Amino acid sequence: MGLLGVTLAERNELEQALELVSKNVELSKGNDLAFVGASHMFLAKTQFCTGDFIGARTTLNKLADIGQ
Repeated sequence: MGLLGVTLAERNELEQALELVSKNVELSKGNDLAFVGASHMFLAKTQFCTGDFIGARTTLNKLADIGQ
């Protein structure tokens, strides 16, 4: 779901992309750290593609906090 979202973002289908990667982050909660990390990376990349640089930075900061 997350990788599909990133692919959609790269194809400039941004609204659908954000919807998919956001859902992926929600589904990753409580799972293993690799899945959580990948989900947040997909979200950050999609946010970056949409021009939401602050959101992307915030997502990466959340991921850093989770990893500690």
